Amino acid sequence: MPVEHINLLPVWKKGSGSGHLRRCLGWMKHFSTPTHLLSLHNEEFPAPMLGRVRVEPPSSFDVHEHNGFLSHLLVVDRRESSVEDLESMSFSGTPLLVDDDGDARQWAPFVLDTIPGPRRSMPNTLRTDLLGLPARKREPDVDGDVLISFGGEDPAQLTHPVLTHLDAFLPQERRIWVIPPGERSIDFPSQRVEVLPHQEGFKHQLHCFGLVITSFGLTAWEALAAGCAVILINPSSVHESLSHWAQLPSAGFVSRNGSNWKNIFKHLNQWMTQDKKRKHLHLASQRWKEVLQEGTEASMAQFLQPLSAPRPQCAACSHPFPPVIARYPQRSFYQCPQCGMMGLYRFYEKEDEYGPEYFGQEYAAQYGRTYLEDFASIRALAGPRLQHIQKKVRQGDVLDLGCAYGPFLDAAREAGFTPYGADASAEAVHHVQQELEIPAQQIRFPFEKNNAVFEGRTFSVVTLWYVIEHIPRLDVFMEQLASLVEKKGVLALSTPNGAGLSGRKNKKRFLQASPADHYTIWTPRTAKKYLRRYGFKTYHIRVTGHHPERLFPFLEKQTMLYRFLLLLSRCFHLGDTFEIYAERIR
Repeated sequence: MPVEHINLLPVWKKGSGSGHLRRCLGWMKHFSTPTHLLSLHNEEFPAPMLGRVRVEPPSSFDVHEHNGFLSHLLVVDRRESSVEDLESMSFSGTPLLVDDDGDARQWAPFVLDTIPGPRRSMPNTLRTDLLGLPARKREPDVDGDVLISFGGEDPAQLTHPVLTHLDAFLPQERRIWVIPPGERSIDFPSQRVEVLPHQEGFKHQLHCFGLVITSFGLTAWEALAAGCAVILINPSSVHESLSHWAQLPSAGFVSRNGSNWKNIFKHLNQWMTQDKKRKHLHLASQRWKEVLQEGTEASMAQFLQPLSAPRPQCAACSHPFPPVIARYPQRSFYQCPQCGMMGLYRFYEKEDEYGPEYFGQEYAAQYGRTYLEDFASIRALAGPRLQHIQKKVRQGDVLDLGCAYGPFLDAAREAGFTPYGADASAEAVHHVQQELEIPAQQIRFPFEKNNAVFEGRTFSVVTLWYVIEHIPRLDVFMEQLASLVEKKGVLALSTPNGAGLSGRKNKKRFLQASPADHYTIWTPRTAKKYLRRYGFKTYHIRVTGHHPERLFPFLEKQTMLYRFLLLLSRCFHLGDTFEIYAERIR
């Protein structure tokens, strides 16, 4: 289910500018209900500016959790957020950073970039269409009307010097328009200078101007999208480096003491008069034409509303904000510095994750046949698994969590154990009960509070074959799991191996191919350490799933080279899956 509230946080520290506030207010109009909150930490913005938006401190939000997801998504629209900022936001929901290149970027669960530019790491997605850019209605005209606009803040106070210079430099027939920063006004003596107020939707009037002089930022992209020629004058070296990255015409950046204005005006004049420079203004506009015009009708509200808010903590140990190691459009993967586990932030929920198709069409799409058609081969895997279990427990009760259609339960019964099953799939549980005549319950993991699983029993053996990675709240589940295994009993599980050949060859590709319902990615090393926290001592690890052809696709399985590589894979434990067997010692 999507989040109940989307909280927009345009500013966090007092003294921040109004640009992000205006952008958030623009987003608000497209949300379907007034329950989406705008939270502010800045008293400088007057109430009339906020309109119908509710202003509340984040501490007032009633954030609750369901199955590893929170009820609030906190959208943070700032230039740079620190790690400390991120930690202070966590009680308000799951942070989603927009166009943020602060230190928090590495730790934030979700990063959305709407403004192109080089950043310290890749975002989950780049969506220039969410800027709401104007339609292209003209071609660049360096000799047309000139617009000067340095945004709502203009911290370097560029507006007046540029206006004064252009009034003296340009021919008298050229008209000059200026938008003063913030609520400030400009009283300029020249008759040809027109002062325009800040007004909503002005971006759709940019096509009236042939040339726009601004800094690197939203106004520049809006002007390029509209088809204007753009020349940048930047307030800092950071903006200047961004301009170079985008290959946009720039007259330079103003030094702190303003001593280089003469040089900036020289370059500005060259851009407007030299044929080679003027041609470059047209090329810059054409270079970004297709990128900036792709899907310009999308709205931020449409993008945000379907998203879910995963708990911003490690699923295995609850460590807050583990560093993110890979990002994809609806998923982020992290690696926890505390427990070493790799985990998944998933930004959507599926109503019927393990419904009728899970072991049918979905299974067949991955393996070529349905689970029931694969029953015999899966049952055959139980033989060596039971041998390792019987090194510690010869007989007794076996609980198979995530038992599916019961192939392991059927083999365990034949080996002399008393089997019990549990699974989230109603169809699978019905098959185990009716066809195999083995007791089974339909249960989701972790177990709901106050749910007496098998009437509080303990078992000699508890198994999870390719199940543990599906648990969204692993820390909660492990407490429950430990209580099901009797002292000296055995816990046996299998799971994909993040340290296998596929994971080592190309980790990002391995993570991208990881199924969307795998919330944790284990390795033998992390598994051994992690199980010890819950009172289990590992006595055997068996690495499986050896596939040398994944490294050398051209190899035929009958060749000597293939067999040699297969031997190496087994010797160095490079299989893509593994099994771990542990005894409960406390």
